[in-house]
Amino acid sequence: LVLKDLDKIDDNFELLHDYNKNSSSVHPCDLLDSGFGEVSDDQVSSPGILMIVEAEDAVLAKSKNLKEMLTSAVEKVGLAVVSTSIRKNKDGNSLISIIFREGYVIARCMPGYKYFGFDIHLWSSFEKHENTKAALLSAVGSKASSSS
Repeated sequence: LVLKDLDKIDDNFELLHDYNKNSSSVHPCDLLDSGFGEVSDDQVSSPGILMIVEAEDAVLAKSKNLKEMLTSAVEKVGLAVVSTSIRKNKDGNSLISIIFREGYVIARCMPGYKYFGFDIHLWSSFEKHENTKAALLSAVGSKASSSS
């Protein structure tokens, strides 16, 4: 991305022109007018909501079964797990991916710092965000007071 110098930009909204259409949104009026009759409660498409959680003082960061602990935590919240994977680097840090029907969780674990970073992305069942956060924090032995 290359931008002009600020003093050479005449229109302050020049870069915002591509954001006028949200292709992921559903237009309820179009559904009703198209003759489909009743509108379904099923979500058709959504970009979702991403929650970033940092957990410090995670006492279980050195546990050998991190993937199973985190998978169990999201299943207890009611999320339907589809697949999981774990990758470790030479420093002992781990990247754990948990994919479920409602979204995914990416967990970054740094045992040397007792740290976890969670990306909790839900594209449906948004009401489960806070419970998912609490379950993951509990699974790694961190407290809400040690997270952001």
